Amino acid sequence: MAPPPVGIDSLFCVFAYDGRVRNLILAAKATPAHGWLDVMADALHGFVGVPGTLVTWPTGSAEHRRRRGYDPAERLARRYARRHGLVALHVLERHGGAQEGRSAVERASLRFVANRSLSGASVLVIDDVVTTGASMGSASAALRDAGAATVVGLAFARRP
Repeated sequence: MAPPPVGIDSLFCVFAYDGRVRNLILAAKATPAHGWLDVMADALHGFVGVPGTLVTWPTGSAEHRRRRGYDPAERLARRYARRHGLVALHVLERHGGAQEGRSAVERASLRFVANRSLSGASVLVIDDVVTTGASMGSASAALRDAGAATVVGLAFARRP
């Protein structure tokens, strides 16, 4: 597996984003009522879970949230936090459109801004897929700017 994006202390990914795993994620995003997101969240269960860690997610684009009626990363993060007795908060405000179909250079223009101070906090950023690492890297930069001491990434899958 590739190293974590810049600014992430550690990145844990359960699967490679290809084949059946890719199909599962696409199904989860298209039809949340199937319960695939619950399956994905359960697969994250064995990772990290450090007491006192704040859980957040890189907010999806407004276009995708409107179309789906939810944010997959938010659902994963909230379920993970509940299972581990952690606090999940919407911390990251997105500045940029959807990443889907964009090149690595175009994806690098995505920016997040933290909506609160995180002085000395340990933060776990949960996402469904890490493709180029642009979302995780930008999320980490925003969290560090807000004072986070530690930023760890956790994703269901990562593009090989």
